[in-house]
Amino acid sequence: GFTDQAYDETVHARTIAERFGAEHTEVKLREDELLERLPTAVGAMDQPTGDGVNTYIVAGSVRRAGIKVALSGLGGDELFAGYPSFRRLRRASRMLRVWGRTPRALRRLAAAGVRTIGGSSVHASKIAALVASDGRLAELYAPLRQVLAPAQVRALLTTEWREMSMAADPYVPLLDDAFTQHADSDRFLSRVSYAEARTYMHDVLLRDTDQMSMAHALEVRVPLLDHVLVEYVLGLPDVEKTPNGTPKRLLVESLGGLLPESVVRRPKQGFQLPFEPWMRGRLRAYCEERLAPDRLGGRGILRPDRLQQLWKSFVDGKPGVSWSRLWVLVVLEDWLERNMHA
Repeated sequence: GFTDQAYDETVHARTIAERFGAEHTEVKLREDELLERLPTAVGAMDQPTGDGVNTYIVAGSVRRAGIKVALSGLGGDELFAGYPSFRRLRRASRMLRVWGRTPRALRRLAAAGVRTIGGSSVHASKIAALVASDGRLAELYAPLRQVLAPAQVRALLTTEWREMSMAADPYVPLLDDAFTQHADSDRFLSRVSYAEARTYMHDVLLRDTDQMSMAHALEVRVPLLDHVLVEYVLGLPDVEKTPNGTPKRLLVESLGGLLPESVVRRPKQGFQLPFEPWMRGRLRAYCEERLAPDRLGGRGILRPDRLQQLWKSFVDGKPGVSWSRLWVLVVLEDWLERNMHA
């Protein structure tokens, strides 16, 4: 848990533990503790990731409690349509079904207008990418799930790296496979689940869970990813998964009222550390040191002026500049410093 109530979930965890009579241990994480553990957390990464530190902290606490094998709920959001991206994609698909038949020149003109009005914000860049698309779901999925829009990545990269980044996107064939089949059927959500499983879950969540738990010699099991369960749920029509549009309703109802209503009815809350206030507070110097022109900005990969501009926009609280977009760059520099010796 955390002292910041906006991120703390100890009350709900305690309620569930009391309901089932489980042995319950609460751990409160402070900024100074995170600062102490960050070097070892980054050192445990096989490759840089913005999602791994939270798993490292929790896995360490579990292992210190004497537990050697733990269960994870990973896969619940992906399989039972828990992410907001499921609903956004369905809405976008319906709206762009007609728009996709609009002449490409007009779509590009409209996208340019969005960029002019919205500026360089991530939100504007993603909306522009959607407007410019032909309505194919493979084109809609990427902008909704990317940390940085392609146009923003190109703006950050130096000329040399920008040219290299123009290579074919390896995810395009995979996403086409996920969405071109039965895209308009009653199993639309299953296609999104498939895309989530093959991209974000496979390449980020499962990887991070494995490397960060094993850094503490903790084995983590993922029962919701049992292939029999996955095959069954993917075969269900959308109406059975999210009746009345309620996320993960099928999963909740399968528990037959075992969970307290206070837990079932609460808004969805992601598993994350309170990085946003910390990065403007005690982590600010840590971040600025790594994003400085003589650190990440001096490696010839990213333009130092654009990097500093992005950081300033975040510190100033400008809309559309999420902490996650800066944190992945901070972690990247930490990882490069450890592994590239340059």
